[in-house]
Amino acid sequence: MRIKVIPLIGPHRKIELDVHPNTLIRHFIEQVCDLLELRETNIRLSYNGRVLNEFATFAEESAKEEEAYLMYPQGEGG
Repeated sequence: MRIKVIPLIGPHRKIELDVHPNTLIRHFIEQVCDLLELRETNIRLSYNGRVLNEFATFAEESAKEEEAYLMYPQGEGG
């Protein structure tokens, strides 16, 4: 399936990558971070206002092909 990612880190861009539905979200985040040369610490992927579980697969999260997913660093809060 083809996933569109909009990283909210660095310059504005949209990345499209092919991913197997059984790929862990965590592995996909690592792949995008490698591509963008980013540290993968505390990076999250969200869709439609919901943060995806990094230990679930795209299939388990009912990911939709050709939809835009946001990738951003999780803030430290308290």
